[in-house]
Amino acid sequence: HSKFQKRGSINHVGIDKGNYSSSKHIIQGKDVFSQKYRLVGKIDLYDSKKKLLIERKYKIVKIYDGYKLQLYAQCICLQEMGYQVSNLCLHSLVDNKNYSIQLPIKKDLNFLEEIIKRIRDFKPEDAILLPISPLKCEKCIYNNLCAFK
Repeated sequence: HSKFQKRGSINHVGIDKGNYSSSKHIIQGKDVFSQKYRLVGKIDLYDSKKKLLIERKYKIVKIYDGYKLQLYAQCICLQEMGYQVSNLCLHSLVDNKNYSIQLPIKKDLNFLEEIIKRIRDFKPEDAILLPISPLKCEKCIYNNLCAFK
């Protein structure tokens, strides 16, 4: 594992073991599923009183589309499972900052669906290599596995 993956694993221990909070209204590390999109995942935190879904990141310097798509997919999964989600939030652990993310609108759902379709339709043999951003690659958790760097 890269240092980023190790750091992420360490930061998730409390959530994965359910030790982050003893409050009954805080759901931690729950497996989620969407039948509509055929997605599975795991959320970090859901506050049932505030109807707030929280995705924690070690340090947020920019809100990437991938962060939003992850929250959108988790939100959809929770809603399909019968939970009410009214608020989405990214939480930066290092500086303890919260970033409110709007619930997905039609345009966001279309984007999510397109990304899911592209992933499912992807054929490595047909891939055309696009220019790679060194800045993005530098922070990628798969950097040490990448053949393109």
